[in-house]
Amino acid sequence: MTALFAVRQRESPDRLRSQIFTTGASMKITGFAVRAVLAGPLAALSLPGALLLAAGVAAVACLRGPGRL
Repeated sequence: MTALFAVRQRESPDRLRSQIFTTGASMKITGFAVRAVLAGPLAALSLPGALLLAAGVAAVACLRGPGRL
């Protein structure tokens, strides 16, 4: 997380820096909310299926490398 902030600080223009940080944070929070909306009904339908899907997504993320999913 610190490295991400450092890159944003270094690479973003001064006049857009606050907008870039705000947009990044709002996208992250929206992503968490969307995943929760999708995971809730799936877990209610089949908890083992939800856990298997989560393990599969984690495995794909590990194979693709950091920040590429």
